[in-house]
Amino acid sequence: RRQRGGERLGAAPGPAHLGLGRRPGGHGALGRDPGRARVRGPHTARVRTRAPLVQLLARRRARAWRLAARGARGVREVLLDLDKLAKDENETWVWKGCAFLEDGDRGPPPTCLMKLSRGGADAVVVREFNLTSRSFIPAPEGFVLPEAKTDITYESFDAVLVGTEAGPGSMTSSGYPRTVRRWRRGAALADAPVVFEGVREDVVVSAWRDYNRRGFVYDWHVRSVSLFEEERWVSV
Repeated sequence: RRQRGGERLGAAPGPAHLGLGRRPGGHGALGRDPGRARVRGPHTARVRTRAPLVQLLARRRARAWRLAARGARGVREVLLDLDKLAKDENETWVWKGCAFLEDGDRGPPPTCLMKLSRGGADAVVVREFNLTSRSFIPAPEGFVLPEAKTDITYESFDAVLVGTEAGPGSMTSSGYPRTVRRWRRGAALADAPVVFEGVREDVVVSAWRDYNRRGFVYDWHVRSVSLFEEERWVSV
């Protein structure tokens, strides 16, 4: 059964995997809010409306500030001076957000995946950043990707789910990721196995891992089949 308004989207084939079917919404990789996913019981799923991209990035920035403010006496500390970085590297870096390791309530994450674009372009450079030492982690120890239309999130500290330019057939006709790979720390991206894929006519394909406070883990996979429709699956 399907009901509008985000209450009950459908029955699932079993407790291990919930196919939520097609529903209206924006790009999976561009406007999702992984912290708003909810699954209740073995056979039903509930999904809140996604937040707009601008609000999502604002919350991510706020979280970065909160992490920085956990120092002595709550004083805010600069983790990265983007203007100084751009000047030092002779680049026109524009902030495009960052992905943190979502692992429940285990404390502040040690690293994040920073996304920087040249002049505000859609394509981004991904560089892993150590929040303690306040420095970038070079490859192959860190996750580093050249300029591309990339979607990347942590699956665990030593693995990421990434959709990016990885050779013929890896991008949709819209120029966004068509495949999602599980890329392990220290390994070559070319050796990373594909864990989810769409078709060339899709707008974008994405995946992410979500934790809740009860310790449950949900792996989400999304095909944005148009600007206004997407298909979602979640593994519990």
